[in-house]
Parts: sequence; structure tokens; C-alpha cells
Amino acid sequence: MDDDDDGDGLTDINETVMHKTDPLDNDTDDDGLSDFQEVVTYSTNPLIPDSDGDGLGDYNEVFIYGSSPNSQDSDGDGISDYDEVKIWSSDPTTFDPDNDSDSFYHFEDCDDEDPTINPSIQELLNGKDDDCDGFIDEGFDEIDQDGDGLSDWEEFNLYGTNLNSPDSDNDGLSDYQEVVEFGSDPLFADIDNDGDGVYWFGDCDDNNSNLSPLLTEELDALDNDCDGMIDEDFFWIDSDMDGITDYAEYYDYSTNPNDGDSDGDGLPDGIEVNELMSDPLSPDPDSDLDGWYHFEDCDDSDFERSPERPEDLDGKDNDCDELIDEDFYELDSDGDGLSDYSEFHNYSTSPDSVDTDNDGMDDWAEIVGGETSPLVYDYDSDMDGFYQFEDCDDLVGSTFPGATEQWNQVDDDCDGLVDELIDRLSEIGSNIDRSGGTVFSSDGSILDGPRNFDSQPNFWDSANSSIKISVTGIQISDGVQLSWYIAGLALEANTSQNGRSVTIPAIDCNNPLDDIQNQICGEGDSVQKVKVVISEEGYVTEIEWSVVVSIWLEPEEKNGLISTISGPALIIGVLVFLVGISGGGVFIGLRYSKSRQLQDALEAYGVTPERLSVRPERRGLELPSAPDFSWSEDEKK
Repeated sequence: MDDDDDGDGLTDINETVMHKTDPLDNDTDDDGLSDFQEVVTYSTNPLIPDSDGDGLGDYNEVFIYGSSPNSQDSDGDGISDYDEVKIWSSDPTTFDPDNDSDSFYHFEDCDDEDPTINPSIQELLNGKDDDCDGFIDEGFDEIDQDGDGLSDWEEFNLYGTNLNSPDSDNDGLSDYQEVVEFGSDPLFADIDNDGDGVYWFGDCDDNNSNLSPLLTEELDALDNDCDGMIDEDFFWIDSDMDGITDYAEYYDYSTNPNDGDSDGDGLPDGIEVNELMSDPLSPDPDSDLDGWYHFEDCDDSDFERSPERPEDLDGKDNDCDELIDEDFYELDSDGDGLSDYSEFHNYSTSPDSVDTDNDGMDDWAEIVGGETSPLVYDYDSDMDGFYQFEDCDDLVGSTFPGATEQWNQVDDDCDGLVDELIDRLSEIGSNIDRSGGTVFSSDGSILDGPRNFDSQPNFWDSANSSIKISVTGIQISDGVQLSWYIAGLALEANTSQNGRSVTIPAIDCNNPLDDIQNQICGEGDSVQKVKVVISEEGYVTEIEWSVVVSIWLEPEEKNGLISTISGPALIIGVLVFLVGISGGGVFIGLRYSKSRQLQDALEAYGVTPERLSVRPERRGLELPSAPDFSWSEDEKK
């Protein structure tokens, strides 16, 4: 047989012999603790569910409340564990004190620091909850010991007055009257400073005996009867019968409510105020003696202004209707299209003259045009039919709106643009035929052209004559510059002083003097481009001339050729001759190519050999011919 049949950790022998527990039930008393826990762990009685008999089971004390299962008062505070848990909801493991030693624990006592406060004490009138019932001074709200109409509770808790005296401040007023009726302080004696028989709280000013609820209201800006209103008895009274109430006279006009004519001018105050709108405190004069008092007259210092007076055109309100010169709004006396009112007030022109400044232009035209003044004479100095404000230059007769624009750096037609829409390429003339031209804007864009002119080439025998090219059709002034070029080289030194022409002198190609002559001579017979660049504000015009140029080079002398061919010179000569023969084909080809190019250029312009009379022999000169291989710089390379 097993030694521990119920598996509770106690042998069956110990259970039956020593502990008297059931060896077949591991929790003999069914309290939730095994027999082993009760015997070994907690030393409780395994046969009784509540070992200490405090009403709490062993299991609950151990595992739920943490109290001792073997002591009815685990914390030793005199309250059983059961009472603490079930009745007072206090902690059975924490000692509960009675700090004020009034036999009421803290959870019973509403103030455990004051022994005079606990559930057994009788309630007193002291502002405390003596009996711990949740109410303070209850019962005293129905007691009035001094019979002043205030309960003892109110006197003690609200007003601080004496419970046993109906007049705490001894001022003759009961506490109830001061609190409920007069709103005064029952703890401070109420006085009547001005001796008018009314306490301060009933008097609107207890320092002024003229203010009291017992007095009659007077017209003096004071609330004499202390009813919260001032001079209310005079709202509708008119003592002097002048048509103005006493109240209005006193407050609004400062007139005498007992005198119907306060300023003594013979006009009742009411008439002055209500009808004439004059000042009832000042005598009313007629300063300008026009028959109208100042309050009727819009300007009593000006005889020319008064009601019913005819309106004049003078910038005044003559008839006092608050309108100035209104009769002249639509009137146009001089028939110039402008009302008399506008001429006088807006333009200062004469309403009786069509042309105030006598310059031949109507006032209306000058004003509507907006460019001239009808008060200032307008001139036409250059007598071109346009006034100075219309003409952009009234000193030059050829300059006026609508004039034909010329190429002269002048705004001839007065449109704000200079030399616009000029056909510059057609305007420019020349002493020889031009070949082409282009007009550019200042930003480099093309405005006209390139244009080619149907013209014949120009021929220049550079060896025997100079060539001059000039232009016409443009007026040169400040800001216009003419620059001449040939073959891309500037002809500044060859340009005339006025820039209109350029002259290139005859050229001795055997002895060229400058870069230009070197260039022309170096190219031989050729077609050269001469160009003039006309620079002006906003425009650049280029004109070109095609010039067929012929040059002449003096040939080398051949006398003494045979006599010089001897010795070393002979050998050198023979070598040169052989080289010349061997290279002849090349030289002839180059010569032919150069001649072909010139011929093509001449044919393009329709030039026949008979017209090209540029060679010296065609001018009657007998010159020896030069070897073919000495014509071109290209052929020497």
C-alpha cells in the first residue's frame, strides 16, 4: 500500500496517528489549503477551516487578505481581521490608530486629530461638523435668539453679527434692516454726515445737505431729490413762454429760462433758435447793411451776397443758395462751345471772347486739343501752317507733320522717327555704276537687300590713271559716317574730307607704295569690289561697285643674254633653261587658268576684247612682252 494515498505530502500514518486528518483527502477541512500546507507551512489546524475563529477562512487570510490565519487581530489594533475586512474596509495587516484618543478610529472619526469631534458629540454653533454627520451647525438655521429676524446660523456664518443683540453696531438700525433692507454693514455704525435726516446709504450724497430724498428737484444740474435723474421736473416746463423748455434753455442753449429774450435784441429766444437759427445769446446785427440779419445772410460782411440777390459770374454765392455761379452752368455767351461757368472757373478764359489769347485758335479747340493753353498766344514761327505745339521744329519750314521724309538725319514729318521708310539704296546716286547694296539695322538684321543693280562694269587702267568714286543723295551731318574699302582694305587715306568720294591714284606695280597697291598688284588683272559703308543711328547702308582692274608690270631686259652665258654662268643658265622647259607645261597651265578666270568675269559683264583697251600697246606704246612665267605670284610658288 502507498504511504501517502491522498498525495498531500503527509504519510497516511502521520495523518491518522498524529494529525487525525483523512489520509484519503488532501484537504480534510476543505478550506482550500492542503493538509500539508496547514500542518507544515502555516501551522493551522487542518481539521478546521477557520483556525483562529475570526470569521475569515484560513485560505482567504493567507492568499486574499494577507492576514494571519492563526490570529484574530493580525495587526494588533484591537479590531478583528473580520471587522476590518467586512465592516470597516480597512487593512487587517496595518494598525489602525485613534490619534485623538476619543475612542473612535480614524475611519469612524471625521477629524481624528480633534477629540471634540466624533460621532458621539452634540452639534454646536461653531462652524464645525461636531457630530460627524456631514452637516455644519445644523439646527441653528431655525433659531433666532435675539429676535432680529436673522437666524443664529446666518448671523454666525454669513454676517458675523452678535447672536444675542438685534443691533450689533448700536446705530439704531437692527441687523436685519441693515442686511436685508438697506444693504449696509451691520457691524459698522451708520451715520448721517450732512444732518439731512437720511442715513448715508439712503442719501445720494451724504456730504451735501442739498441732496436728499426729502428735497424738491431744482434746475441746477444736481439730483436734488436723489431719484437718479437730474432736473427731470423741468423737461416740459417753459417758465418764460418763449417756446423753449426750461430744461433745453439751461442745457442746450444756455439761455435764461426766466427771460424770453436773453440777448435783448428784440427777438424771442424761441424764434431765434427754432426759426431764424441765430444765436439767442448774441444780439443779431446786419453788418453789411444789405437788409438781412447775419443769420439770414450767408456772408454778412459782403454786400454782394444775400438771399434773393441775382447770381453773378464772380466765384461767389451771391443769392445765398449754397451754389456758386449756378446760373452760368449752361450759358455760353461767346458761342465758343464752352460754358461761361467752365471758362471762368476751369480755364480762366474770357466767357465773352471766342479766342481769349487772339492767336487765331478758338478757346474750345485749344482746350480739347490739350496741347496748348487758350491763355497763351501760339506762334507759327516758320510760317509752315503748323503752330509750335504741332510742329516738332517750328524754326524750320520744311519740318512739319505730313512733310516728306528726307534722308537727312532729321524727323521731317514729325512722327518721332528719323529717316524712316527711306529707300536708301535708291536714294544714293554715284558717278559710276553701282553693282549692289544692302541696308542693315543696328542689330545686324537686314532691312533691305541684298539688291543687285543691272549695271555695266567699271574699268580702271590702274597703270595709267586714277579712279574716283563718289556718292550723292544723302545729307551728311553729325552722327553719320562714310567708310570706304577695296578688297577688304580701308581707304581712309584716299577718302575726301566730306567722305562723299574716294580717289585711288594710278599704281606702279613695279614699285607699290602701300598695302592696297600690293593687294591689287598681287592679284593682277582682276575684278575688285569697292564698298562704302554709311553708318547712322539705327541703320548701316553698304553700296558696292564692281571695278575691272588692269595692271602693268615692266618686263625684264634681255640685251647681252648670249654674252653672259659663259663659264659658271653658262652652266647655271643651262640648268635654269632646262628647268624652265621641264616646268613650262605647269606655267602655261597656270597662266591659262588665270587668264580664263579674268575672261569669264569679262564675259559675265558682256565685255569684248575691243572694249578692254587697257594694255599699253593699245595706247600706242611699243613695249617688249614679258615671259609668261613672270605674270603671277601664284606661278612663282
